[in-house]
Amino acid sequence: MRGVMKKFVTGLHGRVSFVFFACTLVLGLLTALPAGAAADTSITGTVTAAGAVPLPNICVSVQSTSGGGVLMTAVTGSDGTYSLTSLDPGTYNVVFFSQGYGCSGTGGDYARQWYNGSPFAGTNASDGLAVTTSESGPTIGINAVMAAGSDISGTVTAAAGGAPIPNVCVFASGTSGVAYGFVNTASDGTYDIEGLSAGSYIVNFYVQSGCAAGNYAEQWYSTTSPGTINRGDATAVSLTGGAQQSGIDAVMTAGATITGTVTSPSGGVDSVCVHAYASTGFEGNAITASDGSFSITGLPDDNYTFEYDPTCNFTQVSPYEDVITTTPTPLAAGSPIDESYELLDAGVISGTITSSEAPGGVSGVCVNVYQSTGGADYGSATTANDGTYSIGNLAVGSFTVVVDPTCGSSVASPYQIDNVTNPVSVASAMTTTVNAVITANPGSFANVISPSTNPGTGTIGGTYAASATATSGDTVAITLNGSSTGCTISSGLVTFTAVGTCLVDFNDTTSGSSPYVSATQVQQSISVSAGSGGGGGGGGGGGVITTTTTAPPTTTTTAPPTTTTTTAPPAVKPKAVAFGFGPNSASLNANERNALGALLKKLKSGASITITAYAKNNRQLAKHRADVVAKFLMSRKGLHVTIKWVTKTGSNNVSIVTTKQ
Repeated sequence: MRGVMKKFVTGLHGRVSFVFFACTLVLGLLTALPAGAAADTSITGTVTAAGAVPLPNICVSVQSTSGGGVLMTAVTGSDGTYSLTSLDPGTYNVVFFSQGYGCSGTGGDYARQWYNGSPFAGTNASDGLAVTTSESGPTIGINAVMAAGSDISGTVTAAAGGAPIPNVCVFASGTSGVAYGFVNTASDGTYDIEGLSAGSYIVNFYVQSGCAAGNYAEQWYSTTSPGTINRGDATAVSLTGGAQQSGIDAVMTAGATITGTVTSPSGGVDSVCVHAYASTGFEGNAITASDGSFSITGLPDDNYTFEYDPTCNFTQVSPYEDVITTTPTPLAAGSPIDESYELLDAGVISGTITSSEAPGGVSGVCVNVYQSTGGADYGSATTANDGTYSIGNLAVGSFTVVVDPTCGSSVASPYQIDNVTNPVSVASAMTTTVNAVITANPGSFANVISPSTNPGTGTIGGTYAASATATSGDTVAITLNGSSTGCTISSGLVTFTAVGTCLVDFNDTTSGSSPYVSATQVQQSISVSAGSGGGGGGGGGGGVITTTTTAPPTTTTTAPPTTTTTTAPPAVKPKAVAFGFGPNSASLNANERNALGALLKKLKSGASITITAYAKNNRQLAKHRADVVAKFLMSRKGLHVTIKWVTKTGSNNVSIVTTKQ
């Protein structure tokens, strides 16, 4: 509520407990249960008077013990029986009454009571005995023996001339404020509130909101005439069981009147809720017409402040601000005052809520706006999928914004509540942007290590470039396990040095204050072997090796004059070997060694070869790869080697051509 509890309910002037029970009971008469309710979970019983006399036309209502108002009402038949059907399995309270609260029965004057005979006490359902239903069958025997009701009756007349006033609203409430009975005066001004339990009551008379024609000030019954406008000064009416208390009369004086027009810069504003708050706690209400005009009558003489609420307590959307005046205005019968007011266009606070974990926006976060002075709640919103929110209908002034990911502890959230403590100023028809980056609670997000692909096997001399990422974005520590054999590691590069089992550990370095939980260690096991073809590394990542042989050219010679044609002797057949390299090749793998070994078997000592290495956009890498091949060949046979390295756009590969065998 905006600093002042708004009770704009037609004709009820702040009688909150009465509004809750009476209105929900009336609505409950025709309320259907949700679809899919169990078929056989009814509550049945019989209502009688003393001496087991069946009572027809008694109303029986049921409400859930968890709250939510009346679910269903039944009326007893001629034999006093009733049945409340199609209830969901659950626990309920049952109340019995003969009239009032929308009861269509005419069962006589009996006191309202809960099941178990406890006197009905408004919304105090805990006085009754709970009734449980289940799908196993109807709950039977929920009976009641009704006791005679007590009555409060009297006559309402006008102070000027003494004429009876019809249709005045009269209701009796307990001294605690819970309402028990309500009627309208008859044409002769008389009333009779029946079916009351024994107890102490205060009685209220008023004519606002369609109760009666005429302008009369609201009052509470008092032994002093013409009554009192202050509920706290009312005279209590005591009732014993079955007692008839008459003579609770009221003499009503003329009420004061407030009129006015609510406008904006563009003209009259309709559907604005106007509240007049008296210093004694009384409240008068009206809603503006299509031209913005309003009138509140039946006001007791007092000092008043006013509220102009375009949203009617957030039940509708409006582009105008809510205004509450602070200077009391004296009001007296016979002296109507004009309380016209021009509304300013409302301001807006909007923005985006993000976090380091969700820079694109955090959804489902509640954002609340409070008045900086006094802390009145002025509005709230929930962030959309992209983290945006907007809160409108804000008055010109200073506000505090609270970002609550838990929405008042109603939902679980990994984030902490963030108070935007600096006052935020709102101007008429302007949007103020308030963004916030919320902080996650330590250890509230999952963290997973994703390592590079495990080669599974390796050969002596080979390498494996290990790498890993973590969900947290932090560095992953890559080390060898204490039980590891056959390998070493330096800056993530694993070198296979001997036959064994190389164990590579990947560990999370997330600190304890991080929003991420510490990730589980990941371990890779690599079996290291001697390999074949003279041994070699398994980490080169070599591609497919192809060997091609170019056929020698055929030479045609024209003979001297004898015209003889001969074929030249066979020329040297150049041999060529081509294969690709992976991006991290530092040595030859087994397949590459085997291919080069096969070439060596075909070459004689002293043969000449040319090695050309092509590397994609990296001349230094090309040179290195050519050197690796040259050293391998020259270490096994005396050869004449020419090395070329070329950078080009394309794949990485090495070409070896023999020019002399």
